[in-house]
Amino acid sequence: MPRQTFITKDFFVDASEKIVKQTIFAMPSFFSAIKFIEENSKLQYARFVYEKSDSKSPAYIDVSLLPLNENQTKITLHGSYVNGAIFYKDEFMLNALKNFESAIYAGLDGNLSYFEPQTPGKTTKQKLLLPINLILAFIGVLFIWRKKIG
Repeated sequence: MPRQTFITKDFFVDASEKIVKQTIFAMPSFFSAIKFIEENSKLQYARFVYEKSDSKSPAYIDVSLLPLNENQTKITLHGSYVNGAIFYKDEFMLNALKNFESAIYAGLDGNLSYFEPQTPGKTTKQKLLLPINLILAFIGVLFIWRKKIG
């Protein structure tokens, strides 16, 4: 898997570009992890910072809109770290894009009471890694201890 500095996610909504843009710019008021940074009219994107208290580094999320017709819009989310970190697969970044997408859907539906940001969970591999390492370290200490005594 190649190293990358960004993750991109595309999805479609049944709303006009104007309504989607209003919803996106209103998101920082109901989703505290999102802060608006700037809007680039030449490149046609809006930049936000996604920052969770338990995260290692904040992430830039660039949002660009492509109107398909009067009632449909394609939204592209482009996530990258503020410090330019390189990664293979990043659960925090995938989770940030997923939370951003669900916030857009909640804002478009007008029902913000059901919106609850998700936190990335640990995979089974990560859960098993610590006990296995502890067992291997204990076995290694036993061999060293036996060698010193015997």
